[in-house]
Amino acid sequence: MFSFFTPHSGGLGSLHLMGYTDEHGATIQTDSDKRWAADDNGNLDDMPYFVESYLGTQDSTLFIVERNTNRNVCHYQVNHAHDGETLDAHCPVNPSWLMIGGDVDLSNMSTDDIEDGIIYEEELSGIEPMVYGLNFLDTTHFQLKAIPGETFILEQNPAGNKWRATLMIRGEPWVVNRIYLHTAPSLMGFPVVEEIHIDVTHPDKKSDQRSFYFKK
Repeated sequence: MFSFFTPHSGGLGSLHLMGYTDEHGATIQTDSDKRWAADDNGNLDDMPYFVESYLGTQDSTLFIVERNTNRNVCHYQVNHAHDGETLDAHCPVNPSWLMIGGDVDLSNMSTDDIEDGIIYEEELSGIEPMVYGLNFLDTTHFQLKAIPGETFILEQNPAGNKWRATLMIRGEPWVVNRIYLHTAPSLMGFPVVEEIHIDVTHPDKKSDQRSFYFKK
């Protein structure tokens, strides 16, 4: 279920930008010698839709983290205080696992999959928070332990007052939708992060959706 890996410690600024998509969806490859690793967990097209459909909590969903190791997804949601409106001062964002059976067709899932326990939610446990957990700098600023050094900002979308997490990438703020971590085994036996793919949306233009591909 869980594969511990060594997080990348230098932030995105110390990674090499392999490529990105422009505002029209065209791929711009900046590394002429190598392409980024394939997203080989089979979730690329269906997973964001699946998360929203299964949980039914689009208002609280911020982003998801996927890995190439298996189909399980770490899901990050806004965590409200008891009043249901303000953010929890101690834990404004709550990560949890979506455990997904290998036989589930994400594009044609049904309530039977949930009732049969093929899909279920699970809290982080053991050493998992060391990688998928968060460091809160204050109520609206946090860092993902898998990419230390990068600060996410929690803000409300002026258009609908839903919370979103923004991240500075190449000098511009972007709303984070999905992060994909591609890992490979190390000599020590622990997988290490080799590539980080980030799917984002322009904060003022929902139609402007892009992806950035980084590697060590």
